[in-house]
Amino acid sequence: MASSTLTTSEKYGSIAVCHSDLRLVDFITSRLAKTKVFDRILKFDELADLQSVLKQNQIEFVLIQANIRRYDFELILKAILGLSPQTKVVPIFAPQHPGSVAGETSIWRAIERTLEISPDLIYGFDEGEDNEYAIALKRHRDAAPAAAAIHLSPREMEVLIGICLGKTGVEIGQELFISPDTVKSHIKRIYRKLSVRTRAAALLAAHRNGLLDVSQL
Repeated sequence: MASSTLTTSEKYGSIAVCHSDLRLVDFITSRLAKTKVFDRILKFDELADLQSVLKQNQIEFVLIQANIRRYDFELILKAILGLSPQTKVVPIFAPQHPGSVAGETSIWRAIERTLEISPDLIYGFDEGEDNEYAIALKRHRDAAPAAAAIHLSPREMEVLIGICLGKTGVEIGQELFISPDTVKSHIKRIYRKLSVRTRAAALLAAHRNGLLDVSQL
C-alpha cells in the first residue's frame, strides 16, 4: 500500500474531515492522529454540521467529500470559504473502501500538497478528475472579493525583516533596543495578522501580500 506519511515537520492547528462514509472518516482521522501534526481533529458526516462549527471556530484545514450529499464541490467551497476564507479545503475522492490504495494515495497527496505553503497554491491531483476541482477552486477565487490589505506598524515591519533574515528574538531586540519579551509580542501580532504559525510561512506571506520583496533581503 502507498505510504501515507506527511512530508512536513510543522505543527498545525485544527483539521476537519467531512464525508458521508463514517468508516472513511474514522480511517482518515486515525491516520491524521498518528502523525501528531494537528492540535485538534474533528469528524463530520454532514456539511451543515461542519458549517455550524465554522461559524464559531476557525478550522485551518478541511478534508471533504467532493460530492457530499446533494452538494457539488463548487457549492461546498462557497459554503466553507464564505464562513472561513482562510481555511484550506481539500477534496476527498470517494474511494471504494477506506483501505483502497487509489483512494488513500489521492487523500494523502492532497494533504501533503496543501501543507506545502505556496503563494500560488492550487489543490491539484494526478487523477483524471483533477481539472474539475482545480477549475472550481480557481473560479471561486476569481469571483471572490479582494482580500483586505494587511497593515503592519513600522516597528512590526522592522521585526518582520529580522524574522525574514533568520535573526533570533534576542538579536532583533538588541538591534531595535527593545526587550526579548517585546519582540515576542510583536512576532505574535505579526503572525496573527499574516495568519501564519512559523517563520517560513511569515516570509512567504509577507512576499505574497507585497509587504517585502524577499529577493532584496
